Amino acid sequence: VVVRPGLEPSAGLLWALTAGTLYGVFLTMSRWLSHLAPPLALTFSQLVISGLLLLPLGLVYFPSLSGPVLGLSLASALCSMLGNLLMLYAYRMAPATKVAPLVYLQLLSAVGLGWLVFGAWPDALTWAGMAMILGAGIASARLR
Repeated sequence: VVVRPGLEPSAGLLWALTAGTLYGVFLTMSRWLSHLAPPLALTFSQLVISGLLLLPLGLVYFPSLSGPVLGLSLASALCSMLGNLLMLYAYRMAPATKVAPLVYLQLLSAVGLGWLVFGAWPDALTWAGMAMILGAGIASARLR
């Protein structure tokens, strides 16, 4: 509902389902591994593994490097790395049930950054999808 890849079988729907599934696996594995190694070591291993896996796609679909593309790419990479590092520290310091709801803060951050950087404000259907996601998270937290 939020990204609207469509309901008909398409590459967009497949990419959306794959991305959501892999991100869920990533969060779960981060929780499981948070006590096995220092957060910096886990962050480095995540970066190396994802860099190696995505290098072929990056080389095929490499955008032309302009100032804005380079700046936004670096900012995205650094913020993502810092966010994952802080998440690993949080998983180390608190139970996963206390940390997991903070992932929903990404929705608000994405809306704010989308508006500030790209001038894109969500429409009513996007807000409805985000409300469904937040509602499911709140319901899940209350049931525990």
